[in-house]
Amino acid sequence: MVEEKHRDKDVSESERQLIAALPAQGSIGNGALRNKLGWDEEHYWYVRNRLLLAGVLAAGRGRGGSVLRALPNTSLVAEPLSASAFRIPERDLYDPIVSTLRSHWIPDHPIDDFVIDCTAQQGRRDTGGKWTRPDVALASRKLFKFVPGIQLELNTFEIKTYDGLDVTAVYEALAHRRSAHYSYVLAYVPDSERAPLKRLLDRLCEDAGDHGVGIILAAQATDYKTWTFAVEPCRNTPEPADLNDFISSQTSEAFQERVLTWCRSW
Repeated sequence: MVEEKHRDKDVSESERQLIAALPAQGSIGNGALRNKLGWDEEHYWYVRNRLLLAGVLAAGRGRGGSVLRALPNTSLVAEPLSASAFRIPERDLYDPIVSTLRSHWIPDHPIDDFVIDCTAQQGRRDTGGKWTRPDVALASRKLFKFVPGIQLELNTFEIKTYDGLDVTAVYEALAHRRSAHYSYVLAYVPDSERAPLKRLLDRLCEDAGDHGVGIILAAQATDYKTWTFAVEPCRNTPEPADLNDFISSQTSEAFQERVLTWCRSW
């Protein structure tokens, strides 16, 4: 189990190491802090989120996210959190899930190139109204020997936490399906919550299957082995204008530039 893996690494010592690596004042980016510690992403996000939930760290701003000391001169951490208390705000799932999509979901699919955006982190940017913005967008380029040109596919992911999950998640993902080839609800549901939420999860999967939406249940955001693909999405063929409008209004300049390089090579 992932919990046992992190316990073996001595979580309390890791918490102290992370706190010691923080600047005395101001914030530090998640990527810079992880590199400073020399940790793999799974261990970093696990320890960082524990400290965030314990109130020892505060989330900062910046590309890729950042953290800072919530308590001045913190040298010790709070008592270990129980499994039932380990609740992660949805916004704190974005970066770990994007990282896992990069490192594990992509190799699982026949993709020649890809670009991924955390589209939820766009502030007040106008994206066209309610339910038009997914949390994560992933565009991929595929080449086929007997099919001319480059095939562009867009996947969208609507991320939910188990304590904020209801059937409207399916309809949010369905709204994204207008512009995407595949749309998913990706729900963080720890193993301990599967049984209490069984009726809701069954209903969620039933509604998703009726509408062609995929369902992924993740017990750990950073451990791909705990991701259950409960419902596979049906492939949609969006209107070219809708796909174009989505990319131009919902994604970053870097995302758009990568897609443009694919278009120029056609």
